[in-house]
Amino acid sequence: MTACYIGIDVSKDSSTAQKLDGKGNKLFYLEFALTAEGYAKLLRTIKAHCKDLSQSKAAMVHRLLSHKPLLFSCF
Repeated sequence: MTACYIGIDVSKDSSTAQKLDGKGNKLFYLEFALTAEGYAKLLRTIKAHCKDLSQSKAAMVHRLLSHKPLLFSCF
């Protein structure tokens, strides 16, 4: 199974997540709030697009710490 890579940009006002394929085509783009409901929406979207969550990875960037991106396993 191919790994699922997702980019997440977190900021105070509006956060986004997206997944691209190997050719750079956008497979999903999501804006979400930094609330329990927003994170639940993010998780539902990831689960819908990444069938094998054990192969899911995300790079998260906080705009205040954009010089230090974090790579972590989603699950």
